[in-house]
Amino acid sequence: MPRPTLDNRLVALLLAVAAAAVLAGRAQAADAGVLRVTFHDNHTITVTLDDRAVGTASGAATVIAAGSYTVYVDDTAAVSGPEFELSGPGVHLVTDNFFGESPMETYRVDLQPSSTYTWRNNERPAQVFVFATSSATAGSSGGGSAGGGTSGGSSSGGTSTGNSSSTSKDVVGSSIVPFRGALSGDVNTAGKLKLVFKGKGVATLKAGRYRITVLDETSTSAFKLQKLGRQPVTLSGLAFVGRRSAIVTLKPGQWMFFSSPAKKHFFAVIA
Repeated sequence: MPRPTLDNRLVALLLAVAAAAVLAGRAQAADAGVLRVTFHDNHTITVTLDDRAVGTASGAATVIAAGSYTVYVDDTAAVSGPEFELSGPGVHLVTDNFFGESPMETYRVDLQPSSTYTWRNNERPAQVFVFATSSATAGSSGGGSAGGGTSGGSSSGGTSTGNSSSTSKDVVGSSIVPFRGALSGDVNTAGKLKLVFKGKGVATLKAGRYRITVLDETSTSAFKLQKLGRQPVTLSGLAFVGRRSAIVTLKPGQWMFFSSPAKKHFFAVIA
């Protein structure tokens, strides 16, 4: 087998540098920002990026940087009916937050450069909001944070379902986080917390997306979920009594659930 010539070695080096540049670009695009989708009591939807409206129903389209965005869907108003649909190159996301049963959901979408995207509230299908991406891709310093967040991480390629009449659709992409199943949380009348998976108390879980449903039977205790080193997520507040559901993404590491920081229940999430 002939030894590589200097030219061949130079070509190999250039290819390696190009590959490294591509990977670096992808890493920079990992945190382009947070598109906050809010369902309102009057059955309207707004989409914002760092408090700036995204999408126009008429006139010039909003322009944002291309990149990988977290879509944070906020239905803490618990309004049933609106259905958010985001469409464009490589993306088709539809969610109704389980018809108001889920107060929050997060998804990951990759918005391609120099492309046009639309979103609408399918309760009002005639009103379409348009925005476009620039040729530049947002770096890791771009974007903001979603108030209220979810499980300390973002959900990639999430699926939304409502009742039996709702259609389930996935975000198109290769980095889809697997759905692992349903978790049941409970806050009993004495304020004692429990988290169960497949009939057993949680000690270890595989990383992935889970639907967590919390039944809160008292107005004196809350149910909070937290990854070590991240901000806690309140799934049921002190004043709330009833049942709430949310899609959460559990990434590898140490997790805990609690009402008071003085009494935490720990579990591990493994890859």
